[in-house]
Amino acid sequence: MRIDNVTIEKANKNDWGMIVSILEETGLIDRISGNGNHENFYTVKNEGIVSCFAIFHKDKVGILKSFGVKKEYQGKGLGKLIVSKLPGLISKIGLSTLYAASWEAPDFWKKAGFKEIKFDESKDDYFLKYADYLEKNYPQFKDKRKYFVFKVS
Repeated sequence: MRIDNVTIEKANKNDWGMIVSILEETGLIDRISGNGNHENFYTVKNEGIVSCFAIFHKDKVGILKSFGVKKEYQGKGLGKLIVSKLPGLISKIGLSTLYAASWEAPDFWKKAGFKEIKFDESKDDYFLKYADYLEKNYPQFKDKRKYFVFKVS
């Protein structure tokens, strides 16, 4: 399993089944609303889909959600490789800022180049609405939840 030859592509409707499978395998499926679909997702391919994530955005602000890596690829540097490709992708989309929230792997995001921020440090309304949603709908993770930002230079 070589991971240095991965491609990131906009997901299409044929990818949805594998995206759901990865989200189920990684315990992220409960974060998809009833109208979840492929439209905001990206797939990471290496002899098939090995990872997925979604980027929701408004204007130049994006929120990274549902970042899942198939278990057989976890711990092999794939997540770091994907994150290293994000600056090019978010620039291509036209974003200047990308946020992420995590209670499962906050250390990963710090090591990957995202800056940890406090809930109220952001001035981006789009992100603040998302963070407020997390605070209200996932109170059980309040003490573990961390917020991160990545700015495109």
